[in-house]
Amino acid sequence: MAAYQVVTAADKRQLSDFLIREGQFLIPIVKLIEQSELAIEQVIDVTGRACIEALLEMSAMEVAGGKSPGKASGDPDESGAVPARRDAPGRPQGAGPSRRAGTAAQNRRRGSRSRL
Repeated sequence: MAAYQVVTAADKRQLSDFLIREGQFLIPIVKLIEQSELAIEQVIDVTGRACIEALLEMSAMEVAGGKSPGKASGDPDESGAVPARRDAPGRPQGAGPSRRAGTAAQNRRRGSRSRL
């Protein structure tokens, strides 16, 4: 694990002298600083939004109570029978328009056969 070092005024002066002598390092360092500023702003933005969302969810759970487990569809009832799934109330399975309807090309073919 790397140890952090405290920078003193003398260290700042040494860095400044180095950058004056070796000017080609100055532009890349400035670009890195700009990029790190943008990255830090993004981290703060994402973290802030996540904190607000968490607080709102916690508040909602406090008001409404926690989630209660529901019954999953297709679970057997008390007798062990699995309930039948229906497409729509009052309509037997497989009788919906989606079962009869085909693509436009199939409908044209069906229509041309009936005329023969």
